[in-house]
Amino acid sequence: MTFRTQLLAPVFTVAMAGFAFGQANDDCSGAIALTSGTAVAFDTTAATAGTAFACAASGGPDLWYSYTSTMAGSNVSVQTCGSAYDTALEVFDGSCAAPNLIECNDDACGLQSTVDVANAAAGATYLIRVGGFNGSTGTGTIIVSESQDLCAAGLDDMFEDNDTCQTAAAITPGTYVDLVATLTDPDHYTVTLAASEQLNVAVVDTATEDLDLNQFDAGCNLVTFFNTDGFSYTNTTGAPEVVNFEVFLDPGFSGSGCVQYTMTVDVSTVPDCVVPDMFEPNIDCASAVPVGDGIYPGLNVQDGDNDYYEVVVDDGATIVADIFFIDAFADTDLYLWDPLVSCDTNVAGPGTGTGALSVGF
Repeated sequence: MTFRTQLLAPVFTVAMAGFAFGQANDDCSGAIALTSGTAVAFDTTAATAGTAFACAASGGPDLWYSYTSTMAGSNVSVQTCGSAYDTALEVFDGSCAAPNLIECNDDACGLQSTVDVANAAAGATYLIRVGGFNGSTGTGTIIVSESQDLCAAGLDDMFEDNDTCQTAAAITPGTYVDLVATLTDPDHYTVTLAASEQLNVAVVDTATEDLDLNQFDAGCNLVTFFNTDGFSYTNTTGAPEVVNFEVFLDPGFSGSGCVQYTMTVDVSTVPDCVVPDMFEPNIDCASAVPVGDGIYPGLNVQDGDNDYYEVVVDDGATIVADIFFIDAFADTDLYLWDPLVSCDTNVAGPGTGTGALSVGF
């Protein structure tokens, strides 16, 4: 309590934290506008009760909000998930003078509520009333999320018109959402890689559609077809290189013929094999480096510069060797040479051609 005194005019004031008097959005006419993706805290403990909620045992004291759709054919989702009490939600179109109820929801995420408005019209304003079940009040968070079904709306994504290699959209590393490909409208992109950079592309499609990828060179000649949801490519030219690739819908897959997808593009630098590792020069049998049990990280190998090692194995013991590498960089094999046969010959066979071996002696 705070006391303030003036001559012959005493003033007595009380401040109660968290108690709201006459909240502006206690009535529909004072509805607070919400923004997609922005959570807003609310407190209905000081709100007054309006008309009954059809889905929440008459409901409880309520507050009003509004949201104006920004996209055609979108889905508008209103949620109070995570709030501290048993909430109820109603969404209306129309005006405060004549609201038209679209949906009422009591429990969707635990005791909290969710209402979805499908195929919203761009510029349409929706009225939102948040209250509680059977007179409940409390604190919570309300959030609106608007997303667009571009396929259902027959709309293009932000990179159109990139239907051909010649009109490919230049992109940089990042994650791109709400992209659209159809059977007659593939998507082409281009990325410029510096020397020794690696491009990694991944797309996420749906269970009812299947995306594939093609890679082209700078002249738009097909290089590789990828029957998968991604690919990796390393620039080994020693100079900047333009990489073109296509994301397209598999015509043999059963579906609607349209898919809305997310694409992640990552560019990283590959290991620098020009810098010798700690065992060089172990480029032939004569210079093989003795090694024992252990893990040896940071090694590199390249065409024309193989690595040779020698290991002493006791009688009756088993040697187990593994090499770990990234397939996108190179295909690395591991060979074991019989000490009774000349090293680095094929007298004993070409080897396993695998990245691991286990041999007993």
